[in-house]
Amino acid sequence: MTETQQSPDSTNFDRLQHAAEAGDADAAYHLGTVLADVLDPPDLTGARRWWEEAAAAGNPHAAYRLGCLLATLVDPPDVAGARRWLEKAAGAGDPAAAYNLGILLVNELDPPDLAGARRWWEQGAAAGDSEAANRLGTLLSEQLDPPDLAGAARWYQQSAEAGSSHAAYNLGMLLATRIDPQDLAGARHWLRQSAESGDADAAFELGRLLAERINPPELDDARRWYQLAAEAGHPEAAKDLGYLLAFEVDPPDLAGARRWYLQGAEAGDLAAAFNLGYLLAAQLDPPDRAEAARWYQQAAENGSADAAFELGDLLAGQLDPPDPAGACRWYQQAAEAGHPHAACYLGILLATRLDPPDPAGARHWWTVGADTGDTQAADLLATLPPE
Repeated sequence: MTETQQSPDSTNFDRLQHAAEAGDADAAYHLGTVLADVLDPPDLTGARRWWEEAAAAGNPHAAYRLGCLLATLVDPPDVAGARRWLEKAAGAGDPAAAYNLGILLVNELDPPDLAGARRWWEQGAAAGDSEAANRLGTLLSEQLDPPDLAGAARWYQQSAEAGSSHAAYNLGMLLATRIDPQDLAGARHWLRQSAESGDADAAFELGRLLAERINPPELDDARRWYQLAAEAGHPEAAKDLGYLLAFEVDPPDLAGARRWYLQGAEAGDLAAAFNLGYLLAAQLDPPDRAEAARWYQQAAENGSADAAFELGDLLAGQLDPPDPAGACRWYQQAAEAGHPHAACYLGILLATRLDPPDPAGARHWWTVGADTGDTQAADLLATLPPE
């Protein structure tokens, strides 16, 4: 032991070491644990040696710790060795070993051993391991082909009833979106359980269910759950809360909507940035078009065709002074991204607002619009003389 290592009580350490060297498997296990968990820095090489001796002598706790060490703490990982020792521990009834063995079989093997993972997670779940039950539900619903949704629901429910907020969320989403017919009442129950445990994703999905999926909507409750998720930093919840306040409550709460859209937009949500631009340009009285242009541009630069189109509209005629060249650029970006009306508007701008006009460009973009089903572009194209 070096002088820089913190040592455990020397008398107890010496006693453990003597017993381990004399072949005491329990002492070897505990000695490995001291070397790994008490020393600072840990002596993983020593821990591995003593756990190997204890595991070879039949100590399941040592087999478990050795398997975890080989899987996660050596470089490169010894996956085959980790599997062998975790199987010994799991075979001796250790639920944590069964759980981690399933993780290894799914995440570290190529191809994954789903049948093996299922077997070990079933063993762990049957022994009361709620995380094994949750993982088993995910395997059955997301990784099997075809999925076993009824089996997934059963294991998710077992895990959720044992207090797993992740399983409650997974079960709620399965009931709301995967089974036929959907069980929205059940989804509501389990999403609420998860949300009340602090899961922001569950609070968001519960808000969305209450606002969009049940009839009639329960907007007050939806607002409460959206806000809980948004206050936890969920950008999509902030965006949806803003939309609810802007469009679904009477009277609209535009100040509140602006606040939540801003939070979502600053967190990188493109739809929140677009919605904030729309609120500033079209719903505020008087509008704040310069600020709207800033948020439309943020969304457009990150791929929103709708934002690029609206920014083109602002630059074409709503800002003072207008910026036709800038409008052309954003209309073109929107058109190239498939916006249904941008090609038509770009053609109008090229034909009527540029100096000098660009009739060839107008013809090109009206042709693009007409080819994608825009009747106004087709009508404008028909007014041009044949080429």
